[in-house]
Amino acid sequence: MQVWVLAAYAYSYQLLYGRAGMLSFGHAVYFGIGAFAAAHALNSKALATAGFPAEAVPLVGMAAGFTAAIVFGYPSTRRAGIPFAMVTLGIGELVAACFLMFPGFFGGEAGISTNRAGLAGWLVQSYGRLPTLYPLLLAWSCLLILAALWVAQTPLGLLARGVRDNAERIGFFGFEAAEVRFKVMLIAGPIAGGAGALAAMLYEIVSVESVSLATSANVLLMTVVGGPASAVGPLVGALALTLMQTALAKITHAWVFYYGLLFILIVLFAPQGITGVVASGVRTFGRLGPVGFTRGYGLAIAASAVAFAGGITVIETLFFRTTGQADEGRLPLLAALAAAGVTVAAGLWLARLVRGRP
Repeated sequence: MQVWVLAAYAYSYQLLYGRAGMLSFGHAVYFGIGAFAAAHALNSKALATAGFPAEAVPLVGMAAGFTAAIVFGYPSTRRAGIPFAMVTLGIGELVAACFLMFPGFFGGEAGISTNRAGLAGWLVQSYGRLPTLYPLLLAWSCLLILAALWVAQTPLGLLARGVRDNAERIGFFGFEAAEVRFKVMLIAGPIAGGAGALAAMLYEIVSVESVSLATSANVLLMTVVGGPASAVGPLVGALALTLMQTALAKITHAWVFYYGLLFILIVLFAPQGITGVVASGVRTFGRLGPVGFTRGYGLAIAASAVAFAGGITVIETLFFRTTGQADEGRLPLLAALAAAGVTVAAGLWLARLVRGRP
């Protein structure tokens, strides 16, 4: 469920960045405001008395996200490129600063705790138990994701791609680029708000982290790592982030370092993301066949694996030595040096193997 909720959030960001080329540093504003609105709806005695169904709570988040998109989206989408990025960064910091200024809505330092069983449902009596909650979250996540994918194929989505690639030519056709960007924001905002509402129902607490710069950075990382232009890229990115936050975090405390390193490598060497790399590899394998693929890329893959293992050894050894979790002696240092030597040798071997190849 963490993966699906994050994926819905990432697909809303893909509409901005992957489709319209709008690099936003404040997309958590729509996610967080939707989450806070949903938390208030779950805690509202008036809604409970009126029989407001729990299944409709994500609609409250979407309405809040749409309102925020109108308020913040119009001024931010007047410009593109770096000015747009800086304005969204300022908006994100502005909303985060309001967290302590308006505790009635944001809940102050403690945030807002809620109970998803506060509202009765139409399909089931209560969504307090996880086995009844998960199908609801999955259904809503899929609806939000399908909505984002559908919008990308509509005339508005195609116009957004045109604005991304050549805004001046789109203007010659009679379309205002700023208007196209604003319309895309009016769709991405509610989807992000709906994802925030799902997060509020899943975790039963909403804090300042929901509107923080870190949450905006995470959605950018998920979209880029998974594949900004791929139909499954945000889902893959959400899966990668969740696995690193859960499975990898149990193995090493340096998981944030690896996630940042993965992002750097993706940006430098595979801007199409993990899905693009896999798709390219599958096409190459189909064209060359097993024997040709192994002959052409087997040694390079083996050298990369050795370099990867050596690099991991260096990082973990130095990390444990720095934090004092390893014995203070020569063995950790020698192991790090040996791993570094293996890494350098493997890297040189890899460079020699791939040099001159198309």
